[in-house]
Amino acid sequence: MTIQRPRDTFRKKVYVAERTVPAWDREEDRIPNIQDVGIWLRQITQTPWFKKNHPHHSSVYGGLTFELKDGRGCRRARASSTVMILPRWARTKIVILHELGHVVTPNNVAGHGIEFCNNYLGLVKEFMSFQDYLDLVVALKNKMPKWNLS
Repeated sequence: MTIQRPRDTFRKKVYVAERTVPAWDREEDRIPNIQDVGIWLRQITQTPWFKKNHPHHSSVYGGLTFELKDGRGCRRARASSTVMILPRWARTKIVILHELGHVVTPNNVAGHGIEFCNNYLGLVKEFMSFQDYLDLVVALKNKMPKWNLS
């Protein structure tokens, strides 16, 4: 039996919000080589913080629990619990963490709902800067003011 996600009514709001933060197109946050993206993701998934907060996605062998693809022939970045696809334009820290947020968010909740946003914010807070985290919180709250984001 396939689990069907609830309707993703907040996707556009999340996309619009995150594109307003300075980290969205910051050149120094670009990781152009897919192998280097894999190295960074493995470093993230082996941290004590990640293991504590996302134990089902932390491999005891030091590898990734999902397949990483270079996105050749794709226009959109996307991820699920089993695969992350990153075209060249998407290989920035904030987009990679957005997609990692999809990997760690359960399949039975909305793709860009509050659970996803809180996972995404936690990743940005831990693996980027506190200012990037604050910028993203403000941007998301401007689009979804009733949400209790952490």
